Amino acid sequence: MNEHQFKQMLSSHEQLNIKIEEYKKLKIIQKIEPNKNEIQGHLSKAEHNIKFIDTISKQGFSDWTIVGCYYCLYHAALSLIKEAEEKKRFLDLTLQKIPSEEMNANYIVDSCYDILMELTRAKMFMQGYNSSSSHEAEVSFLRVLGFAEADVRFMN
Repeated sequence: MNEHQFKQMLSSHEQLNIKIEEYKKLKIIQKIEPNKNEIQGHLSKAEHNIKFIDTISKQGFSDWTIVGCYYCLYHAALSLIKEAEEKKRFLDLTLQKIPSEEMNANYIVDSCYDILMELTRAKMFMQGYNSSSSHEAEVSFLRVLGFAEADVRFMN
């Protein structure tokens, strides 16, 4: 399948479903459900810690507020790491199962980008930073992590 045929297949929902079913029958692809319960569990713990922080800060326990903030960031970071692991696992399976001549390079780049940014956000949380979903802050943090300037510009 050349690039033109691949793009045609992607533009037709019917052709795409036919190809997906063909790959399923050949056991080239399989559906994998991410472990949303584990990811959600960490997010729930982070939300619980936010409520704890709110309650004890009103009572003047500033030392425990700091501890609560740490655990809030910790669980938020763990949820991002788990999500990145799930995406990486899916990407690895995709790369193993789909022939290289049928692989879309943009899909690989997009997947790698998403994984790297989730891990970057997790690292930021673990070091006590919050980007407030600022793409510029997240990309700039890559410099702190030692990424080469060319890689930082690519991620931007």
